[in-house]
Amino acid sequence: LDAAQSGITNSSIQALATSCPNLTELNVEACAEVTDASIQFVADKLPGLTALDVGTDIITDAAIQAVAAKCTGLIKLRVSGKSLTDASMLAVADNCTALAKLCARLTDASMLAVADKCSNLTVLVVIKGSSVTDAGIQAVAAKCPNLAFLDIHGTRNITDASIDALAELCANLKVLNVRASATLTDAAIQAALAKCPNLKLNQGQRYWW
Repeated sequence: LDAAQSGITNSSIQALATSCPNLTELNVEACAEVTDASIQFVADKLPGLTALDVGTDIITDAAIQAVAAKCTGLIKLRVSGKSLTDASMLAVADNCTALAKLCARLTDASMLAVADKCSNLTVLVVIKGSSVTDAGIQAVAAKCPNLAFLDIHGTRNITDASIDALAELCANLKVLNVRASATLTDAAIQAALAKCPNLKLNQGQRYWW
């Protein structure tokens, strides 16, 4: 169900989860009336959920941890709450090992956990402003060989070492968004293009959903 940017409320979400127990995808991006209460309710009622977009700032760790605990078959997840901490992504990594597409505000600690537990990752969008360094990107490159889409635009602590690791270890990489990443050099980008023949740069498609 795609209810993105709508006026849907907690009561509507809860009624939906109760009446549609086989629902597998839910998108409530930018729904200002949706709070932790409804996401926790969804986690309880829809354990078969495989795709969830809760791209709204008011969602906290409590909701995401509930989803991770109950919806262990999750394949696609987008979260963007500014109050979210590593606790959310550590819970997701521990419980949702089939995760293939992730869009989130990340740190090196959460990146390392996701890389270690979610080796099937194919799409990763690191939200602008995330405090990720080469350590996080290199971990993903080393442990997620099927990575095809990576968006790290606007990151300030990524160097050529990350791009080199991706070029060496992620032969299936097709799209790399490094816009506004001033710490990267042309040499690293050109080397990546040479080693990954299908790679395209700075393509902003919403591959994650």
